[in-house]
Amino acid sequence: MIHRLVTLTISLLSGISAVLLATSAHADPYKHDGFYLAVELGSAYMGATDDVRYSTWERPNHTVKNVGTGWGLFLGSTTSRRFVIGGALICNDYDETKFKLCGILLQFRPESIPGLNFGGVLGFSGTEDGFGFGASFSTGYDWWIYKGFGLGVAGRITWGSDLDLRNSEDSGRSTVETSAVIPALVIRATYY
Repeated sequence: MIHRLVTLTISLLSGISAVLLATSAHADPYKHDGFYLAVELGSAYMGATDDVRYSTWERPNHTVKNVGTGWGLFLGSTTSRRFVIGGALICNDYDETKFKLCGILLQFRPESIPGLNFGGVLGFSGTEDGFGFGASFSTGYDWWIYKGFGLGVAGRITWGSDLDLRNSEDSGRSTVETSAVIPALVIRATYY
């Protein structure tokens, strides 16, 4: 179910991004205009709480804390020199858990400080077992390393939830609600 939802969301956001692409043939290579592609890779820390309720009894909250890998893929278009809109896929991989966020990206770059950027993603989140809603906020700084290419660092915090409904012969119907907060420090490569 979540794989279909992620695929549908990515397809929809890719279509929107394709419509918004307005790359000029004579674009200045050191300006943010037209196509936008960014890839992030870094370290992330997950703090998650599971709340399990069975039809016959309730288990106390279970907390998981772990360090893992965080990565992201962002595709979109610069609507002006200061704004980027598009789609995002953010994944955080831990020993046994992969937490994903797929949604709409909006990024802002203040004109007074050229490399500084603030971004947000709002969309669907979840693990292999269920899905819910999530959001991510980041701030970073990029440096031009070549015409159209940037390299930078960013700090990101992601919040997400997922809801997993299960039926078990032993304990009846169960509901597992997971809520996660994931701070990450990443290196970002960008193509404009």
